[in-house]
Amino acid sequence: MVKEPRPLSVVQLGTPGFPYGLAAMQRILLMCKGLVGAGARVTVLSSKGVHTRKGHPGIQKSGTYEGIAYHYTSPSQFRPDSFVSRNWEKIAGTLGEISYLFRHRRDTDAALVYITGEFWLLLYYRILSRLFGFRMLISYVEFRSGFESRDSWSTRLNDRLFDRYIGRLSDTVLPISEYLARAVQKEAPKTLQLKSPVICDFEEFAIPKEEQPYPYFLFCGSANYLEVIEFVLESFEAVANKRDFHLHLVSGGKEADLVSLRKRIAETPSKDRVHLFSNIPRAEIPVQMVNSSALLIPLRNTIQDEARFPHKIGEYTAAGAPIITTGFGEIPWYFRDEESALIAQSYEISAIAEKMQWVADHPEQARAVGLAGHEVGRACFDHLAYGQTLYKHIAQLCGKPAPAQEVPVAESVVR
Repeated sequence: MVKEPRPLSVVQLGTPGFPYGLAAMQRILLMCKGLVGAGARVTVLSSKGVHTRKGHPGIQKSGTYEGIAYHYTSPSQFRPDSFVSRNWEKIAGTLGEISYLFRHRRDTDAALVYITGEFWLLLYYRILSRLFGFRMLISYVEFRSGFESRDSWSTRLNDRLFDRYIGRLSDTVLPISEYLARAVQKEAPKTLQLKSPVICDFEEFAIPKEEQPYPYFLFCGSANYLEVIEFVLESFEAVANKRDFHLHLVSGGKEADLVSLRKRIAETPSKDRVHLFSNIPRAEIPVQMVNSSALLIPLRNTIQDEARFPHKIGEYTAAGAPIITTGFGEIPWYFRDEESALIAQSYEISAIAEKMQWVADHPEQARAVGLAGHEVGRACFDHLAYGQTLYKHIAQLCGKPAPAQEVPVAESVVR
C-alpha cells in the first residue's frame, strides 16, 4: 500500500497579533487561507501579544481562525500593561518561537516571513531557516530606501541593508511589484522570485448592491495619510458639476489623526456632502465599497508609490465599482483607462476631478468600467488562485508533489 505524501507544512513568521490587524495582517491572512485552500497545513506564530483583552477578548493562546492554526509563543496572547512585562514577553516570545521551530523542524517545509523592513529580523529568520532546515520565502512589499520621511542615519542604514540583502538572504522573494522585482534582480540575480500582487477574498464582497439616498465617491485609507486625504477633498471640490454626488471617507487610526482630519473636513466648502466613517467594523467596509459609484486611490509619482501596491486596490476590484487612480506603479500592468479603471495621467487635482466628473456624467459607462475591473481582479488577485500558485512554487522548492486538484489560475497579468 502506497503511503500518501503528507501535505506541505508551512509556518508564518514575523508579524505578531494574528488574526487582527490592518492591511499587512489582511494580506497574511489571505496568503495563509489561499495555501490552506490549496491543501497545505499552515500555522501562524506570533512571538508577542499586541492586542488588549478588552479590544479582542476572544484571542486564545493557540487556536484556529478561518481554517488557519495559530500559536502565541509568548507567555500571554495579550499586550501587558507594564513596560517591564512587555519587554520580558518579547524575550520569552522569541525564545518560545525558537523552541517551537526546533520541536517542529522535521515536519516544517517552509516559512513565509512578513516583516516591516527590520534588517536584524531578516538575519534572524535566515539563521533559523539554516539551523532548522526549512525554506524561507519573504514578502517584499515596500522599498524602504524610498521613504523620504525615514531620514535618521540608523534608519537609513537599516533600510539600505534590508533592500540590498533581502534577495541574498532568502530562498524566494515574493515582491508585490515590478519595481521591487527589478530591485531584487539587480542585487541577487540568482534568487528565485514569485511575484505576489495584492490578493483579496472576493466572496467577502459578494453582497447585493443597495439603493442609496445619493451617489457617492469613496476613499478608504488611514487618517495619518492626511496629505492624500486633503488631495482627495480638493479634487472633490474641483468637480465642476457634482450633481447629487457626496464623498465618503472611510478612515481609521489614532484619535489625534482623526481630530486633524475632522478639522480639515470642517474647513471644506462642501462639508455637508463629505461624510467621515472612522474606525468602523470590518464588515461595514465591503458594504461601503459595493454601494459606491466610484472608488478613489490616487497614487503619487514617487519611488514609494511606484514600489508598493495598495491592498485596497484588490478590494476595490472585488467591490465592482470603477476605480479612479493614477497611472503610476503597478496600475498600467493590470488596468486600461476607461476600460477597466479610470486612470489619470498625473497626480493633479484637476486630473482626478476630471475622472470624477466623467463618472457623474457617464453613470452607465462607469458601471461597465467597474465590472471590467472586477474581472481583472478575479483573474489576477483572487487569494485562492494565488494560493494554488504559491503551493506549487513551495512544493517545487522543497521537492514535494504538487496538489492533486487545482483552481483556475491566471498565467500572467493583463498587459
